[in-house]
Amino acid sequence: MLNDALLSPKFRLIGSAVSAALLAAFLAGDGMARSDGGPSFLAPSAASLWLAVALGAVVGTTGAVWERFLLVRRRAEQLARHRIPIEERLWWRHQRADILQSGWFLLLVYSLIGWCAWAGVFALPPLLAANVVQFACNLRLVEAFRAELKCQPGPELCAAPDRGT
Repeated sequence: MLNDALLSPKFRLIGSAVSAALLAAFLAGDGMARSDGGPSFLAPSAASLWLAVALGAVVGTTGAVWERFLLVRRRAEQLARHRIPIEERLWWRHQRADILQSGWFLLLVYSLIGWCAWAGVFALPPLLAANVVQFACNLRLVEAFRAELKCQPGPELCAAPDRGT
């Protein structure tokens, strides 16, 4: 079910919009706290908060580029992986392959969180920035992948319906 939602362009657009609204609320709250001369709980300075948000956007862009690569260059492999039942997909032999393929991105996200902890920046705004970017990208590719995933294997079954002449 979650997998189906993540491959839905509508869900991704809503997720991107909600993440952007939450990010805007955090940034507005930080700005209001600093304008009154008080401290902000989000970051020691406005510059460090904006740097963290920019780093989050870079992480999101990197994730979107990697997702595009997987959907374009390794589509058959991704289709085969997503067609495995979820109970089996959670077994170590499948998880190991996923970690070897995309574990570097997980390390990148953990590095962002680690940098936020080191800099004293609340980690949620940069992670929201990453969500905004990654969910808003590759919508057409994800939609085509989802349609192909719902089809049974075989080109004759997945042919586009005749629109009439």
